[in-house]
Amino acid sequence: MEQQSTGAPLSPSPTGYVTRPGVVTFICIGSAISIAVQIIGVVLYTIGKYKIGDKEYFITIVVIFIVLGVFSTIILGLWSAKNWARIAYVVVFPLNAILGLLGNPNMMDIASIPLLAVVCVLLFRPKASAYFRGVALPAIDPASGLEIGDRKIIPCPSCGKEIYSNILSCHHCGADLKQENGHHPAV
Repeated sequence: MEQQSTGAPLSPSPTGYVTRPGVVTFICIGSAISIAVQIIGVVLYTIGKYKIGDKEYFITIVVIFIVLGVFSTIILGLWSAKNWARIAYVVVFPLNAILGLLGNPNMMDIASIPLLAVVCVLLFRPKASAYFRGVALPAIDPASGLEIGDRKIIPCPSCGKEIYSNILSCHHCGADLKQENGHHPAV
């Protein structure tokens, strides 16, 4: 996944999809599912505990939906590459998990702390950081795992077949293409 131009943040890929790192997509989808489950659980709990006409029922529902609205806003900010959302995520979501541990801890809360720590670290890795800053990273060649950079297709000076401008030797004829200054003779 890469961004196509350095000038425009969130530039679309040739297929029309926004190029976001997989970890950001995973966090957004996982958090959205978690919020949906929490909404269902909290509404069922509140309906079971309070009578629908009570003042406590109304206050509880309003507070819960405000909190879940904040979480949803952060997730939507992550989805649309807002740096404030990344910072808010690493503050709000772990704080919520810690508060869950202080209240009535269960195994789910205990297991979520290490997972949240890993996720928060992944949000600040180079690819994710570049995504939130709107900076294009160089493309990676899937075959070699190396950066493609600004390569062009040029003719080999020895055999004339097409090669990439950033290779050091022709894979057709084996000609050495590097010079003292590191540039190809054909470029």
